[in-house]
Amino acid sequence: MRIARFLASALALAAFLAAPSRAQDPSPEPVRIEAEEFGSHVLLRAPEGYSAEKEWPLLVALHGMGDKAEAFFETWGDLPARRGYFLAVPEGDQEAPCMCGRCAGTIRTWGRNSERFILWTIEEVRKRYKIDAGRITLAGFSAGAHMTFWIGMKNPAVFAAIVPCAGILLPGLSAEEIGLARTLPVLGFVGREDPFRGSMRQSFERLREAGFANATLKELPGLGHEVPVGEHEGILDRLDRYAAERREKTQGLVEALEKGKKAWEGKKTADAVRGLLEVVQSGVHGPFAVEALAILQKAEALGRERLGEAGKKAAAGDRKGEAAILLSIREDFPGLPCAREAEEREKADKGKE
Repeated sequence: MRIARFLASALALAAFLAAPSRAQDPSPEPVRIEAEEFGSHVLLRAPEGYSAEKEWPLLVALHGMGDKAEAFFETWGDLPARRGYFLAVPEGDQEAPCMCGRCAGTIRTWGRNSERFILWTIEEVRKRYKIDAGRITLAGFSAGAHMTFWIGMKNPAVFAAIVPCAGILLPGLSAEEIGLARTLPVLGFVGREDPFRGSMRQSFERLREAGFANATLKELPGLGHEVPVGEHEGILDRLDRYAAERREKTQGLVEALEKGKKAWEGKKTADAVRGLLEVVQSGVHGPFAVEALAILQKAEALGRERLGEAGKKAAAGDRKGEAAILLSIREDFPGLPCAREAEEREKADKGKE
């Protein structure tokens, strides 16, 4: 049920983002969008040469704890606009007491409930301008990086990539949620003198253990807990490359997904697993990959149930019954962890003979 609810919400939002927007002509200067429901606002800059005749990429950038949208907006400057990107910088919708002793009162930051505000920001920009729903990126620094990890893992069908800088993959994300996001490109940065360096290493190790093939962490010499401004151009270069790869491969992968879904619905489990693994192992991310992963998670769960049945047969001394179940797992779920475990059990049993 958790997978179904998660996938339904993610794909519903992705479908909304893909819908036509009420395009407007943007101001050449940054504009402020009031977010009264969240007690905050968003700063937005349109790309140079904007035209509603085509769709444009969107970069949403989240500042660190105690920072302001205006200041963080300026760290990106006009670079995204020159590179053809919309830049949206919301201001933290949560307040917290200052811990440094130099601030009066509270400071602006993010919390796990900020997910709703960030998704609202994306929807609001989509209402106003022509945005390419397949090229929405979430980036963040420090507390904004915590949120970038959190929101990206919970909404992988929405984002083309996430870019956390000096943050933490927060606890509270389930293995299922992280597993559904494992095709999502994650591009991380941290200074070698940054106190978050160890936490970032641990976060990316956790991603690699979960099967993320496109998660890279760059450690920057001479940098402490600072926004990696010198990497901004390279980040946009990488995002452009991701987009080019998707354009080239997406259509074929969507077709492979549809074939896999039909095979799954027709109880042709092995054909479904092979086809859906082709989608996931392509390295191309999108809503189609998230949907393929959700079905593969269901297949893995079925395989695990059969492994349990095989274990019961073995405990009862029914070696033939156990062997038959293990063989069926290998045949029905090729390439999945349950099939590899079934093969290992078969080898172990033969070693006992």
